[in-house]
Amino acid sequence: MKKSISYFLLLIVTLGSCVPEPLPLEIDQLEEKPVIWSQVIGENGAILYFGRTFSALEFSDTEDTASADFLNELLVQNAEIILRGAGDVDTLFPLTNGLFLTLNATLIPGETYTITARDLDKGLSTSASAVMMPQVAIDTVTFQSIDTNTYNLRVRFTDPSGPNWYAIHFYSSYNDPLEIQDPLESTGVVRTVILSDIEYNTASIALNQELDFLESDTVYVSLNNIDEGFYNYLQQRSRGGNLFSQAISEPITYPTNVLDGYGIFSLYRPSVKTVILEN
Repeated sequence: MKKSISYFLLLIVTLGSCVPEPLPLEIDQLEEKPVIWSQVIGENGAILYFGRTFSALEFSDTEDTASADFLNELLVQNAEIILRGAGDVDTLFPLTNGLFLTLNATLIPGETYTITARDLDKGLSTSASAVMMPQVAIDTVTFQSIDTNTYNLRVRFTDPSGPNWYAIHFYSSYNDPLEIQDPLESTGVVRTVILSDIEYNTASIALNQELDFLESDTVYVSLNNIDEGFYNYLQQRSRGGNLFSQAISEPITYPTNVLDGYGIFSLYRPSVKTVILEN
């Protein structure tokens, strides 16, 4: 028995000595690329969020929030951004790191606009083009109380001829677009629905959405007539969480119209209704 145990221990030691030393692993860093995202505000305003890609290896897995230094590296501070379209040329001015604005854009539905953005600190450049989408108005929003914390909202609007795509946001509180860190994941958005009119066989579309555990008795409903490219982007993005969780998780390839970069450039003006949930 003692011989058997001794032999067994010797075998373990021998096998252990055969395990090779771990090899140093070097991973080539991906080339840094610009990232942009746009939003129309008011009648003649447009915001451009301008940032840079980064490697998830640069982010510590012990952190769950981004440090100021990390955000400063991620967001473009010094840039030249020009919007061209409908015979006009407009230069956007900086508001804060990564955020640029114009209040003088002539945004005409059906016209094509091109944005060019140059990161002067890193020497990165990109451009993208998009058609200004016509606004589609919300006709009515009605609601029905299911219980003290749950409501069913019915949004009705008229769908124009031709193929169309929509993003409908339900907000529990108003969000200033200039204060949203993640433009597609505002904390006030309790639900987002994206749909194509291919799913409907009528010019009058009615969408039912159940909402629960709202922060107040006021709900803001935003109807956005978007292009197919942005619709596909939102479909893919809904599987990846918010911008911050995407940055530190498994990479996902998103549709983009940004040349030599990432993100999406789109132009659409939302139609917003305020609903007071009073029985």
